[in-house]
Amino acid sequence: MMNIIKLLIRSKEFRIGLGIGLIIASLLLWNTKSLTEKDIEIRARKMGMKYEWELKAGEVD
Repeated sequence: MMNIIKLLIRSKEFRIGLGIGLIIASLLLWNTKSLTEKDIEIRARKMGMKYEWELKAGEVD
C-alpha cells in the first residue's frame, strides 16, 4: 500500500492535478464575501440573540 502511495505522489500527473486543484480552491475561497459586523448582528438577532442590557433583571434567555 505504501509503495502505491509513494508512486502516486512521485507521478507527474498527480502533482499537476494537485497544483491545479490548489489553485482552483484558493481562487474560490479568495472571492468569498466577508460579512460586516452589522450583517453578523442582523443574522444573530434573527436567530434570537439579545444583548445583556436588553434583558430584564433575572431573565435568562
